[in-house]
Amino acid sequence: MLNPVSRKILTILFLGALLAVALQLIHGIVVERQARQQEVEAGIAAGVGGRQTVVGPLLLAQVRDPPPVIPAQAGKPATVGASTIRWLQVLPDTLDVTGEVEVRPRYRGIYRAQTFRLDGTWQGRFKVPARFGLAAESRSSIERVFVAFAVADPRGLRGRPALRLDGRAQTLAAGTSIPALSEGFRVELDPMALADGGDLAFALHLSLEGTGSLAVVPSGDDTRIALRSNWPHPSFEGAFLPGEKTMAADGFSAKWQTTLLATNLDSRLAGCLQRGSGRCELPGIAVRFVEPVNVYQRSERAVKYGLLFIGLTFGAFFLFETLKRCRMHPLQYAFVGLALALFFLLVISLSEHIAFALAYGAAGAACVALVTVYLRYVLGGWRRALGFGALLALLYGVLYGLLVSEDNSLVLGSLLLFALLAAAMWLTRRVDWYTAHDAQRKADPA
Repeated sequence: MLNPVSRKILTILFLGALLAVALQLIHGIVVERQARQQEVEAGIAAGVGGRQTVVGPLLLAQVRDPPPVIPAQAGKPATVGASTIRWLQVLPDTLDVTGEVEVRPRYRGIYRAQTFRLDGTWQGRFKVPARFGLAAESRSSIERVFVAFAVADPRGLRGRPALRLDGRAQTLAAGTSIPALSEGFRVELDPMALADGGDLAFALHLSLEGTGSLAVVPSGDDTRIALRSNWPHPSFEGAFLPGEKTMAADGFSAKWQTTLLATNLDSRLAGCLQRGSGRCELPGIAVRFVEPVNVYQRSERAVKYGLLFIGLTFGAFFLFETLKRCRMHPLQYAFVGLALALFFLLVISLSEHIAFALAYGAAGAACVALVTVYLRYVLGGWRRALGFGALLALLYGVLYGLLVSEDNSLVLGSLLLFALLAAAMWLTRRVDWYTAHDAQRKADPA
């Protein structure tokens, strides 16, 4: 037959297992709410535009090569093959991109998604070679010439983009005529007007909305990009990081500079044109507008620490019983454990309406107050109850530090567990567990 200490330990473990089930149910609620948040973000993106990538300008010429003549051989007469179509490209010699990005939330009920609106300008010039580089004696003919801008999600275009070539306003057509970069717009040009080559200046004003991130492909031989935004939490991604950046509470500004020697865009684009279809991966700069506090991610991480919280509290109660010869009923363990589990549910529900820090503080204060008042009657006085309440408040403070310090959470958590184990070993260093067993048997003869 088990002795009283062993029975108490098994009872505590059983209660911990039941509370682990409760924490798992709470975790399921977090996952469900997070999935709903993602659905709302996708729905808003479907209305205003998703992640945006702008490529261009690209000056392209569609060339038709004459049909090859297959000479006669082995008694067969000479034949004429089929003519072929190929592309010639000219990338900007210089390209300056400037933009103001306004980030603002859009709501559906209690859920929200961060959207942005770019007011940008693309300026520069092309250096067009005569006949697009075709030899004078070439029999190939230039059938089409156009300037194209590719946009990842044209639903985000607000108003008609204003494009000027050599100072003259242009009429835009939908689509780029590039299979691998089909979404966007273009302007058709007269092939004869560029037959002799020369400089072609361009200026585009573009208003574009989207969600998540904005990317710009530096298509010029000398590209300079400057962006400003009211969003203070950008994440700079893509193939190139900004050479200069300024971060402040009211927003950020960043600048990039690169060349075709670094991007190798001419070769990459030529490969896309040659393939004709499929996804075209081009290097660019990108800014992701990061939500600084994702309440569901933090709530999910907090719930993962729930069993540790309950285990530490139950362990403290057990040590208190052992050291102070004070008995606590398993039902009292269960009530305190349920209060600790409900803390995480309170954090989730409150953080959907107020800031996460305020929600965490309010839930923590409510649970500490509830447990402290309850323990005042369980332990027979305010002194012991306030001591346990202070330790519980300290645990909540440490957990919050783990949640907000993502980079250092592992080392902080490891140090916390080591310190708690060391404290438990130090407090029980003089305990004779056989004597504690006999004392418990006398107190609980059953």
